[in-house]
Amino acid sequence: MKDIDISKEQLNLDQTIERIEQSKYYLSDLIRKKKVSFKTNETLPGDNIALSIHSDDVKNLGQALRYPYFGNFEIKSGKTQETFYIGKQGIRDTDENIVVVDWRMPIASVFYNFTPGNSKQEYKIEIKGRIIKEVVDVLKKSQIEIEKRKVVKIIRQVAKLNSDQNITLTEKGTEISVTDDILKAALENSETSGYLKEIIATIQREQDIAIRQSIHKNLIIQGVAGSGKSSIALHRLSYLIYNHNIDKKKLLILVPSELFINSVQGLLPGLELDGIQQSTFKQLVMKSLQKYSKLDISDDYSSFFNDIMFNANTQEKYDLIKFKGSKEFAMKIVQYVESLEEEYERKFNPFVFDGEWLSKEDLQKIYAGYAYLPFLSRIKEFSSHVEKHFSDIMKHKINKIEEDTEALKISFLKDSGLDKREHETAVQIFNKVKDNKVKKLRQNFSANVKQRTLSMNKVNIHLIYKELLEDINKDPEIEELFKYNVPGKFDYFDLAPMYYLYLLLDYDGSKYTHIVIDEAQDLSYIHFAALKKITNTMTIIGDQEQSIFMDYGQTSWETVQQDFLNPKGDILLKLNTSYRSTQEVIEVANHVMNVGLNGTRESIVPFSRSGEKVKFQRVLTGEELLGGITETIHEWHSKYKRIAIISKDEKKAQNLTNYLKQKFPNVHHLSLNDKTSAEGIFVVASYNIKGMEFDGVILSNASDKSFPNDEFHTKLLYVVLTRAQQVLKVFYQDTPTQLLMGLLENESKNSSEFDDIL
Repeated sequence: MKDIDISKEQLNLDQTIERIEQSKYYLSDLIRKKKVSFKTNETLPGDNIALSIHSDDVKNLGQALRYPYFGNFEIKSGKTQETFYIGKQGIRDTDENIVVVDWRMPIASVFYNFTPGNSKQEYKIEIKGRIIKEVVDVLKKSQIEIEKRKVVKIIRQVAKLNSDQNITLTEKGTEISVTDDILKAALENSETSGYLKEIIATIQREQDIAIRQSIHKNLIIQGVAGSGKSSIALHRLSYLIYNHNIDKKKLLILVPSELFINSVQGLLPGLELDGIQQSTFKQLVMKSLQKYSKLDISDDYSSFFNDIMFNANTQEKYDLIKFKGSKEFAMKIVQYVESLEEEYERKFNPFVFDGEWLSKEDLQKIYAGYAYLPFLSRIKEFSSHVEKHFSDIMKHKINKIEEDTEALKISFLKDSGLDKREHETAVQIFNKVKDNKVKKLRQNFSANVKQRTLSMNKVNIHLIYKELLEDINKDPEIEELFKYNVPGKFDYFDLAPMYYLYLLLDYDGSKYTHIVIDEAQDLSYIHFAALKKITNTMTIIGDQEQSIFMDYGQTSWETVQQDFLNPKGDILLKLNTSYRSTQEVIEVANHVMNVGLNGTRESIVPFSRSGEKVKFQRVLTGEELLGGITETIHEWHSKYKRIAIISKDEKKAQNLTNYLKQKFPNVHHLSLNDKTSAEGIFVVASYNIKGMEFDGVILSNASDKSFPNDEFHTKLLYVVLTRAQQVLKVFYQDTPTQLLMGLLENESKNSSEFDDIL
């Protein structure tokens, strides 16, 4: 059977490659002919578009030649039985027959969802807003591994659960198939690159369900560390674009840092996501607010951790930050905006200029004419309208003065008996009178019109936000919170409320079709209140167990679901399997979470992949720690391309970087706005590490002082540990954190000159 099946699949592969090459030649010839027609001016309408499409098709076919497909599935519907091959790109031959099904096609879900014993499969087709369900029987499915145009492995699964046909075929022989064998091999042989990975060939059933949700639904993906949720979200965008006519300019990928934007870059072309806007929340905000005035707001939240979360005596500062992200603050912003709008119109008084005037009723009528605009744009247009009205009156009066002056000069000086010199003097006097009248009119306009319309045109969001905080600070129940707030000085935690204020006051109402929000557990209530206003639907991805912003962020998705989504129609999907880390790493991460949270959470399910045992090493001094890290790097550098050394805070990370640079030239300090490279040794603060992964991870100090047993430090340690894909080593000074108790033993303490990295 082995030889027959391998040779049969090899024959199909050869034929497929031949058909791809024919299609490539055919399209290349079409492109050549169209280019000739452009030179001879013999083009037809649409030739430009066709040329672009054909060029893209040739490029895709070139890529498909290297790896035409990764599997096939045989289905039966009624009396019809068909076999489909599935690949990263859909391929048609010169007669427009489907050669390979694109993974994003609705029928492709059959491939991802089928497992032995689960042959009845359903997929959905949306036609003009109407969902049509198709039900088929899957007879068998094969995952096919291809190297250099040669079939090297086939993993076959058939409908019957315990069939001897569920096998793996290779050149070495036949063996009983292991579930997800190709995925396991891909994970074991992969190295981290610092970039999100394309997972088309290894999409799992629960991941496929998330990817194929309707564009009309909001989706929350609650995924444990390493569940592939970020990659899933980008594959979902690719799926939505393929199946819906969506303008890429109406899509947005919202990420927490420049570091994340860099990690996404390599994945976009392969998923045909080029051209989609990627942005941090700060970039999104400043793009809108820059029209008011230049404002420098840092997106560095390191002080939140260094000065507040790592300091037990700063509860009041923490309470202020929580308030700035809260539902209570959001409601106060809404109330303040409503009062601003009511007060603005209520203050209308008659407008008088040089005997001309607009009554209160006139002003209300003009103001009502701009009701279609948001408030700040409305008052801007309203004040401009009023100013122009009186400006036109002023111009008319000036023209009248000039005309009257000229008439007077002609009529009054006619036959005056003045000699030439006296006549010139009289003309100068008339001109001076005219100039004085015009000057007085302009001064009157400036004082009574210009200044008043300027005061009516209150369009600076930053000043309004400052006044909002001052107004809230008058509330005796909240006043105590604001004693640490510096008036007029804005930081990271002012971004969301300021943006929400802008959206309520001056947003034109245009919306994105869909936004993907990564690391969404770190966003506050006000973040979601704002984002809800600028998009039709969202894919929200995060992990509440990585919510190290604690009560400022999302420790549960319940409020987001209730207040911003449709609980009946929108979907929350939970992904509990980690594909990143080995079983040994996940066992330690689970242990930490169970100790710190008293067993109140579901454990991460590690994918079936073993690795090295997690190593713990006690050090007494900074010198000993530096020696231990150096020794570990020497041991790892030939095995692993990417190694992370994680310090608790930014200062320790920078100190450690400086020491290690003297020993290793490829050591880099990573901050939120840096770009990570595919290879190297990276030193990074614990709170900047989310979303990243490395072949090997070293934690510099997991002592009881660095990671006390509380909810915040439990989550922070969980984040740190789960960055490791292959191997993990944990150092600790003196006494280890209680979160690791049961995994190692205690000892006592010394000191040395390098203790500033502990």
